[in-house]
Amino acid sequence: MTSFNELPVVKQNDFQVNKASVMTKRLRFESPAEEALLRFIQLEAHVMETDTNINTALLIMHNSHDCLKFVVSKNDDILGIITTADLEGRKVLAIANKMNKQRQELTVKDIMVPIEQLGILKYSDICHAKVGNLVKTLQQQGAQHLLVVAGDAMIGVVSAAYLSRVTDTALNIPEKAQNFSDIFNVVHNKQAL
Repeated sequence: MTSFNELPVVKQNDFQVNKASVMTKRLRFESPAEEALLRFIQLEAHVMETDTNINTALLIMHNSHDCLKFVVSKNDDILGIITTADLEGRKVLAIANKMNKQRQELTVKDIMVPIEQLGILKYSDICHAKVGNLVKTLQQQGAQHLLVVAGDAMIGVVSAAYLSRVTDTALNIPEKAQNFSDIFNVVHNKQAL
């Protein structure tokens, strides 16, 4: 370790820490949409393997303060996304019941939202939009998350939970049915999507 130099450390009295400096930036619906984009600086920090048990996944996500992770195969192919809301919600029990499994037997692959079910926004469209446009798009799509791409690279995600937090607004985003089976289950079993 002799080839590295120590970085200078300043004392607290050299600057003032206030509440605003450690809080998440607040946005308005008129704010540029680009400011609400959750960017992927390093994709490895945001991935989880398919066979990860859901209890372990939830612990990892809480400890890393992550609300979303990409689910990847052993070959590092992105298969879907998993969120803390998915892992903590009624969806887990409904899937366990449907698969005749105990909750603790489920993996993130069982709970994830497959990548092909996620909508995709172009970064070039976000550059000219406002936060309100993102909210309207999520509502119209019935989506909690939309991927963002620039060219052929996935660069981030738009998250309803994050938008709700940074705008201090409870967003009403009803999930849309993906197929006839979803509609049947809602009508006859009175289950949420």
